Amino acid sequence: MGSLLTGGSSSKGNKESCKRRKVSPLGELRPWSELPDELLNIISKRLSMVDYFSFGHVCTKWRSSSMASSKDFFSSVPPLVIVLSSRGKKACFFFNICDGRRYETKLPCFTGKFLIGSSSGYLIMEGTKQDLWLTNPVTGHKLEMIKLLQPTSRVHLNDLTIFASTIPQKDFLVVSISFINVQLQFRRSKDVNWHIYKFPSKSWRFFDLVVFKFKVYALGTDCQIATLSLKSPPSLTLLKLKGKPRLTNFVKFVASDQRLLVVDFIPSLRLEVYEVDISRMEWVKVTDLGDQALFISDMKSSRLCNATKWGGFSNCLYHLTFMAQRCTLYSLAGKVIGSIEIDRGGKEKSPRLNYGWFFPEESYEMDIVWDDKYDVI
Repeated sequence: MGSLLTGGSSSKGNKESCKRRKVSPLGELRPWSELPDELLNIISKRLSMVDYFSFGHVCTKWRSSSMASSKDFFSSVPPLVIVLSSRGKKACFFFNICDGRRYETKLPCFTGKFLIGSSSGYLIMEGTKQDLWLTNPVTGHKLEMIKLLQPTSRVHLNDLTIFASTIPQKDFLVVSISFINVQLQFRRSKDVNWHIYKFPSKSWRFFDLVVFKFKVYALGTDCQIATLSLKSPPSLTLLKLKGKPRLTNFVKFVASDQRLLVVDFIPSLRLEVYEVDISRMEWVKVTDLGDQALFISDMKSSRLCNATKWGGFSNCLYHLTFMAQRCTLYSLAGKVIGSIEIDRGGKEKSPRLNYGWFFPEESYEMDIVWDDKYDVI
């Protein structure tokens, strides 16, 4: 799998080969590759993330087993906290809020670049020349994009970039919004240039982007939600949703595979959650998330996850601020109900640490957008 993650506990069998044999009670020598699938499945569920990658390198059969069970395995792993200094160095680490383990990742393209978010299991960084670098810390895949459209401007705290793959063309898509310049820009990996779009209304501001059910959605001023068309020239189509609430400008998308939520959140002051029901084209107030929990950070990474799969708290919000050393839990009423201290390690001397969420379950299943430049689904 080519994982870049190291740390945590490590299995003693990491370097074992299928040629090594075990002795049965009857004295028979049998290869490791003949372990039944049911037993391999039981073993894989008891492993840490690092051990899981080592498990997949034992032999061909074990690799096939790990690939087949990767979705279930990573959905049972809690969201990890990304911890790194304000300017990326050669490594950062991930903190497991469930068991306190730390996983280090060495990424050569971190040096001298700013981390501006994570999307589809990739860390997105911008270089000094406004070039984009995307790295999947789990698979090791890397992708470099050429300069953004505004090479003279710096990254603003409210800017946002998301990453996805497209069908039927099967290439990569990067979509960025600039809060200051009030513009949206996107580019496929096969495109020569970036495409730019400015909403006709001068009062429009972009607040968030998300990929949901094969489409890119933009959230803007006055809770307006629009879908992005990738055709040339690009366009945004406003959704006509019933029951639009009155929310602040601190809104953001939080999505899962099946639900698209808009969360209006000001720590310790306000928390309102609404579901955007696309099938009925209406806003629906959410007061109970069931076994789900909201994960939000100031580093533009958010998701709705099933917290019961890894023993976490459900029906609440996990919040990471930009430079705080803890994760704060809020009830849906907006009240603080707990906190989790983040171990940054004794070797880290920089007091300016950035914290954001990384969702392992996204590492093997990228967000997909239907590229309607060519066809209509």
